[in-house]
Amino acid sequence: MSPIIRSLRRLLPIFLLACMALPALGVITKLTPLSGIIADSDDILIATVDAVDPQRPSMVLVVERRLKGESTIERYPILLEGDSEGDPKHVLDRAEKGTRVLLFITLFITEVDQHYQALAFTEGSWFQMMGKPEGEGIRWRFTHAEPFLRRTFKGNTAELGMVVTEVLAKKAAAPAPSPSEEPGLGPTLAGTTEQWVNFQSGESSKGLPPPPKPPTTDPNKIPSKVVAPEPSPAPAPAAPAPPQSSMMKYLGLGALGAGIAVIVILVMKKRKV
Repeated sequence: MSPIIRSLRRLLPIFLLACMALPALGVITKLTPLSGIIADSDDILIATVDAVDPQRPSMVLVVERRLKGESTIERYPILLEGDSEGDPKHVLDRAEKGTRVLLFITLFITEVDQHYQALAFTEGSWFQMMGKPEGEGIRWRFTHAEPFLRRTFKGNTAELGMVVTEVLAKKAAAPAPSPSEEPGLGPTLAGTTEQWVNFQSGESSKGLPPPPKPPTTDPNKIPSKVVAPEPSPAPAPAAPAPPQSSMMKYLGLGALGAGIAVIVILVMKKRKV
């Protein structure tokens, strides 16, 4: 057996595990109950924005109060670059020093990787973040907004904090999600709201603009000839929306297929020799 084949056989298990460990970073479109988010979170805390740097862009959160979990980390530095579905402006327009944020943090451990996923909520807006252990802390990065989680909860930060506290104390049940709620984000610091634009189709999820008004005509003027308008062509069927899986998941499957194909080709060449 050639050295190349032996090396590939040793690397294959690691390669497969790495592909399976790739986290799904896509926007959450499934109707998600708040009770599930609370139950699945290892840590739930209320944090305050301590610093914002729009140039980098980045921000730092400091823990104000822990509602669930035993983590002792007090500072959460967050890089706000965003992934292919994210826009740092969604966070920067809604965060300043003193802004309160609820964090729902879950730890994922595999044989080759350890990472954290967090859902952040502030004043009606949901965001997703991913974290990697670094020294005694965690280095976080913002991935994208989660507009469909408005169906889970859309109130303000104080209201969500009270709901979570009562649910954890078994004094109340979490409110059920609202399937009819339109996706979107809460107001900006300037108090403005915006339509959520679907990153896949480019169309607003809050409806298309109203059709143009017909041209006005003089009621006293009778047209000499009425011409029937030509029928407009039927609109092309809309392309099916891609599945919820993120680009990272597709890349992982593609890399897995390419790796297996290379190994098969090398083995076949070896047999021919």
